Amino acid sequence: MSDDPEKVGRGGQSGETQTNSSGYAVESALGSLELRYRERWLWTRNVNNFMKMLFAVVSCAIVVFLLVFVVLHEISARGIVAEPFSIPKDIVESGRDSTGVTKEFIDKLNDLVRGSERAAFRPGEQYRGDWGDDRKVEIPETGLSIMELERTLRRWLGHEKHMSGEIWRSDKDKKLKMIVRLDDGGVIECCDESDAVLDKTPESKATKDELDELLRRSAKKFLRIQQPFCYAAWLVQNNDAAGALDFVRPMRAEGPKSDRLLATQYYANALTMTGDNRRAMELSEAAVHDDPLDPGGYYVLIGAEIFLARDRRILSDSQKIDLLLRGNSRGLLPTAQKSMRAITREVMSDFQGDFSGAHSAAEDMSQYSWYDFDTYGDLMIANTLARDHDTLDADHVLKLHDVRGGGNWTDATALKKSIVTSLALPWFFVQADRQHWAAAADDLDKAERDTRAERDVSDLRHTFLWPWQAYAWAKLGRFQAAHRLLDLTPEDCTLCLEMRGRVAAEKRDSRSAADWFERAALDAPDVPFATTDWGEMLLRDGHLDAAIAKFESAHQKGPHFADPLEMWGEALIAKDRSDLALAKFEEAAKYAPNWGRLHLKWGEALSYLGRKDDAAKQFALARSLHD
Repeated sequence: MSDDPEKVGRGGQSGETQTNSSGYAVESALGSLELRYRERWLWTRNVNNFMKMLFAVVSCAIVVFLLVFVVLHEISARGIVAEPFSIPKDIVESGRDSTGVTKEFIDKLNDLVRGSERAAFRPGEQYRGDWGDDRKVEIPETGLSIMELERTLRRWLGHEKHMSGEIWRSDKDKKLKMIVRLDDGGVIECCDESDAVLDKTPESKATKDELDELLRRSAKKFLRIQQPFCYAAWLVQNNDAAGALDFVRPMRAEGPKSDRLLATQYYANALTMTGDNRRAMELSEAAVHDDPLDPGGYYVLIGAEIFLARDRRILSDSQKIDLLLRGNSRGLLPTAQKSMRAITREVMSDFQGDFSGAHSAAEDMSQYSWYDFDTYGDLMIANTLARDHDTLDADHVLKLHDVRGGGNWTDATALKKSIVTSLALPWFFVQADRQHWAAAADDLDKAERDTRAERDVSDLRHTFLWPWQAYAWAKLGRFQAAHRLLDLTPEDCTLCLEMRGRVAAEKRDSRSAADWFERAALDAPDVPFATTDWGEMLLRDGHLDAAIAKFESAHQKGPHFADPLEMWGEALIAKDRSDLALAKFEEAAKYAPNWGRLHLKWGEALSYLGRKDDAAKQFALARSLHD
């Protein structure tokens, strides 16, 4: 061991330094640990605060959203709310209470509203009761229940009306009387003798239950006064078009312009139901002039035009309403809007010869209850199939309803229902397409007899039934009778002009036929039928190039009309151009795939080209489609 004090001193100093360094390291480690803990605590606290703030924001947003939803819901609240009526003691003793009686009244009102929607343009107001429910939970620190808050908001923000009522027995005759009071001050008293006189509808027979009869009549009177357009539609739906005319007539001169125009639509529609289509067309023209963006006005106008056979206007106005229905519904009843779109597509397709498209639209129509489309849709479906030369499928549909299938539908039924659907004579068109002209003529003769006394179909008989009836007679050689009948038809009727041409062509009076076809084509320049008939006559007379020119023109007017394409193919075969005819037959088959004659001629063209196997397939298909 060294005795050098300097070394000893330096050695002693070195040991102390080591001790101090060790203590500093411990303190430093503890400080670092404390710092990390503090940082983690601060991070946790910040996250916790952020989550609390986020929860508060989300909660506030949910509350605001729910409040806005409730407010908007109550702002949109409409309809009429009934509070329990007071009823006489003997009704109570019979086992009924005021709430139950009020519910019966509301049910009858809502039944009327629902029934009216099968013929209405605008939706009616629904009725409901206000006799409390189980939403009794109180909102904290308010003393209000959810139900009370909802009711308060509805009264404050909504558009609901409230009504109360009283039923009592008259001291004079001991009969039940009823009065309904609205919160806007309106009072409707039911039912005195005048109400019984007004109640001419099919349900007007008294029931055994005096109270039920009172409620039924009262509901009708209440609806008549409180929702007049709804009541007018209900009358039409219940086959009382004459009553609807009398009821709506004064409404055309009262109220705001929108109500007057709507009243005119209902009035014109009722006119078509009673057979006065010329007056209906005049009024509808004025209505669409005043409001050219309302599809309802055009819908009624097209109906009158169809019954008068104004083909040019039918097609152009159908295109207008189709565009309107794609845009703003203008408050139309949703079912009415969908039904209008379907029938408009059917009409547009039908008058352009696109019977495949018309069939698709008829299928859509049959889904809706508006104007009984769902009940009578099969008439339109069968009619479009027959016009598309698919007689097997058309006959299958008709067998579901005619006497062969245990039903009672005939072409007279189809003619009567054309008022609310579209033009249809399905049994006739099946027989005509099969060239069974005696059966076709007999069918229309019966339809004429069965509808002769029906005033509402008078125009349809003149512009639709008679022209086809005359043509059927001409096919049987009864030219004198055909001409006499056609002389009774109007000359501003496109179909009447066309059938004059067909009868003349059948008589081999080609010059006269050409004149009539030209007049019909000028009367409706965008409709392909007269031009096609003209081409068919030229084809039969051997004027092949002229016939092809007519078929080409008809194809431009009705690009999905199979008839001019098929006959164009026949003309090409006659010109020894079967190779070109194949393309025409193939295109025609896109639109009339089940047309037997088309496949027969297609097979002939293939046979001329030496394609025997392909021809055999077409001949087999033609045989399978033969009745």
